Amino acid sequence: MATATSDTTQPSARGQSRLFAFDAARAIAALFVIAIHVPGGKAMMAFSEAARFAVPLFFAISGYFFVRSQETAAMARLTRLLKLYLFWVAAYLVADHFLHFWKTERPVIDLIFGGGAGFHLWFISGLIQCLALYYLLRVRLKLGWPALFALSGCLYLGNVLANSYALLPGLGWNPHDGPFFGLVFFCFGAWLRSTMWSGVQN
Repeated sequence: MATATSDTTQPSARGQSRLFAFDAARAIAALFVIAIHVPGGKAMMAFSEAARFAVPLFFAISGYFFVRSQETAAMARLTRLLKLYLFWVAAYLVADHFLHFWKTERPVIDLIFGGGAGFHLWFISGLIQCLALYYLLRVRLKLGWPALFALSGCLYLGNVLANSYALLPGLGWNPHDGPFFGLVFFCFGAWLRSTMWSGVQN
């Protein structure tokens, strides 16, 4: 009887330990994100470059927990993120219009991909699009992992080339935004959850 109790409680303990590890990783990554945006000399610039693992880590953890959720809970999370994003985009637009913080015209496409006047909202926008694309491609269309990684890898490569070689001038938005940067990391987190750590092969 004691053995049966141990068998049923042990996975829960492992799960709690894993959740704590994710919380710790997110806390550390948040500190590194702050460090990325702190101005400084050459040493700070070098540290900032080393800290750029933080945002991909956030996308990967988001992918892990999206797969971990039930479909209804996952869609509720997507809806909640979308409402949050639209609220803050509207708030920044109003502030920019009346207070003239940024004094720049923002194209409509930048509102979709980059957060508009609230340019730091690009992460929420990108996460929403990663959630939606993963749900469409993996959950609905049953796209296999090789095809999903090939597609997301191509998007990431396009982001790197566009930023490194100044391709697509006058586009009106940063190719770093949207799913182009984050989808491959989001899929990696989802793959870890559904394949390696759950024993489900595909």
